[in-house]
Amino acid sequence: MNERETPMLSSEGRARREAMLGELVVTMDRIHRRHRARRRTVACAGIVLLIASLAVLALSPAQRRPREGTLVRDDDLEEPITVPVGVEPTESGPRDWIVHTDPAILQRVAVTPTVRILRVDDDGLLDMLAAMNRPTGLIRCGGRVRLTAEVVDPISTGGDEGAPGSSL
Repeated sequence: MNERETPMLSSEGRARREAMLGELVVTMDRIHRRHRARRRTVACAGIVLLIASLAVLALSPAQRRPREGTLVRDDDLEEPITVPVGVEPTESGPRDWIVHTDPAILQRVAVTPTVRILRVDDDGLLDMLAAMNRPTGLIRCGGRVRLTAEVVDPISTGGDEGAPGSSL
């Protein structure tokens, strides 16, 4: 409360107010100390958990099992071998597995395009379409070229095997 807004207190009232203020300051200090202690405890517990987790991960033996179809190589072997599912290294077997990339994979999975691109001029296009019994004309407008008739078959939605426009 502001002193301007409060009426004049008697000496007993001022003494009670001072006593309450002293108790309030002590109580608030105690509350703030507890909050600080709780925050520090939570922070320390988080750090301890992080350090303990890292220690457990660092000290535990690593699980080294290659997946099915993984190319692995032992230091003693000349050629890579394929490890089937469920095989774990034994005491007499290799302990370190090194995975290698197969550089010949691109040659085995490369797809050669079968599309042939044929460049023709306007007259050649019109001649080819007329030979396919699809006569049309050309319209040039605004830098674009359009045909006067539909020269492609609509895409088939199924059922018409071998029909024009169907994919085989």
